[in-house]
Amino acid sequence: MYERHRRWSADGTCDRLFAAVLADADAEGRIDWSMVSVDSTSCRAHQHAAGARRRRPRVPGKEQRPGSTAPMRDSDAPGAA
Repeated sequence: MYERHRRWSADGTCDRLFAAVLADADAEGRIDWSMVSVDSTSCRAHQHAAGARRRRPRVPGKEQRPGSTAPMRDSDAPGAA
């Protein structure tokens, strides 16, 4: 399905099909041209979404001890010998 859509979009087949269907519907009076509108909706990203992370990513296993401000050393980890 994707490949067909990609080919038909690239070679103009989709445009020709749409034009034919539109012309047929217009000839039969099934299109009310007074109701045609254009939607100009746009979507903006949040102001902070544009930049990269400012803090270094948290490395698992390098958390601080609960209630302590000192970082854990590998020798303080559970099961360390």
